[in-house]
Amino acid sequence: MKMTKVTKKEKKILLCAFLLGSILAMCIFMGDGDNTLEPDKPDKIGAITAAQYFVESQLISPSSAKFPWGGQTVIGDIAVDSGRFKVESYVDSQNAFGAMVRQKYWCVVQYDAETEEWVLESLSFE
Repeated sequence: MKMTKVTKKEKKILLCAFLLGSILAMCIFMGDGDNTLEPDKPDKIGAITAAQYFVESQLISPSSAKFPWGGQTVIGDIAVDSGRFKVESYVDSQNAFGAMVRQKYWCVVQYDAETEEWVLESLSFE
């Protein structure tokens, strides 16, 4: 079986074809970019993050705070498209004696579109 050498010109053509194919594939798989989150539109993830921030601010040892992953957090829109959410969950953190304790909490947060910040309406611990 005779092997043929690939010339420099053929290598350049193959490289260009590979690069163009890669770019085309990236464009197809990445889409048009319309699936990004709107920064001025409040969502449940933002509400959970805001609630966790407000809860941490009330703890004796905020650096020890451990929050559950999403499946154990209950969240609901208080009014559809109002930017107001009620978050129910728990946090494990150290108390004044250094022992880890679990506290349930309920938090109502509201997104203020003008300031682009989350506002705490109420927070209670069990």
